Amino acid sequence: MEVSNRFYALETVRDVKDIEDYWDKTRGVWKESCEEVLGLRGKFQSGDKPMRARDGKLLRSQDKQKNRWKEHFAELLNRPLPDNPPNIEPAEVDLEIDLEPPSTWEVLGAIKKN
Repeated sequence: MEVSNRFYALETVRDVKDIEDYWDKTRGVWKESCEEVLGLRGKFQSGDKPMRARDGKLLRSQDKQKNRWKEHFAELLNRPLPDNPPNIEPAEVDLEIDLEPPSTWEVLGAIKKN
């Protein structure tokens, strides 16, 4: 192994260790913050609250609530196309956009900038 390759390997190991240390500290800060907020908020409340059906009746069982959510999103996402769709003209110039996933070095560079 050449000297430059060894230096590069040591530099990479140091960078990874710095990143791990940073995320360990960040995780600790987030954990403390969340615990403080939960302490101020009080007792945890369950999300099991009744919801209304389309006709206004209360749905108390989880199965009926799940079916209502399924119905809601099916209506929301599968609605018909508008009668008069917008007339959007194509762009005059196609932008050069790299659609490949970022490399490891690009990710490390972005992390170092912050």
